[in-house]
Amino acid sequence: MNVVAHLTLPKLSIKQERLGEERMSEFLKIKIKSLAAESRVIRDRERKASGLLRQELHNHRVHVVRKATRSTLLAYGFLRRRTYSQIEKTCKTTPNFHEVERMVLKYYEGEFEKQKLKDALAEWFVHT
Repeated sequence: MNVVAHLTLPKLSIKQERLGEERMSEFLKIKIKSLAAESRVIRDRERKASGLLRQELHNHRVHVVRKATRSTLLAYGFLRRRTYSQIEKTCKTTPNFHEVERMVLKYYEGEFEKQKLKDALAEWFVHT
């Protein structure tokens, strides 16, 4: 089932839709690239460090930065009208739904009620 077709986001003119998606996409792209760069920097420092510092850097990269990156990518995909299964074919852990929802609400550029947007997101997660 293609959930993207069922998302009832508001109808905008093509120009309005492109402008909104451009702005939204630009902010999320910057956030995704920043998180990727942060991960690279931490990994580089991790290789040079030893002992407890190395372990703390590794834990931050794996448990904080990686989860933030995943949530950001899911929010980006939802706002670009991709299905959840197009973004994550298989996954072993459930995503942080609340963090994805927070980002969607923050970056969505449109005249859409927040509750309807939350409902569309919830439906998007259910249809994997």
